[in-house]
Amino acid sequence: MSTIEIKTKAGNFYPGKVLCVGRNYEEHAKELGNEVPDFPLFFMKPSSNLAHSGAVIEVPPYSDDMNYETELVLLIGRDIKNVSPEEAEEAIVGYATGLDMTLRDQQNILKGRDTHGKKQNVLTTLQSFQNSF
Repeated sequence: MSTIEIKTKAGNFYPGKVLCVGRNYEEHAKELGNEVPDFPLFFMKPSSNLAHSGAVIEVPPYSDDMNYETELVLLIGRDIKNVSPEEAEEAIVGYATGLDMTLRDQQNILKGRDTHGKKQNVLTTLQSFQNSF
């Protein structure tokens, strides 16, 4: 797994994980056929998903539906947990714009939809794993 180094005035950082917020834009959630939750969804991506600007990005040959979005990226410079909004803001050591790329056809399959976003039986998808049921 590759590791990326982020250099800032506050020092050099090697992110261990990427924390993400999803479905926080109502119109985008609706556009993708997703429910709009009362609160945004939180999920993680491995730091190996990070790449510096200008890096070569390869689209896997098994996908023909890569979508991209510009994201606001915050670099948190220290471990924090159960902190006040002010303490959370103080832990931010950098801001950047990011390019988030998603293979929508593959995402739909994992969500129990066909490659066009139509709902399908998730159990049918999971039964393709040997000895899964």
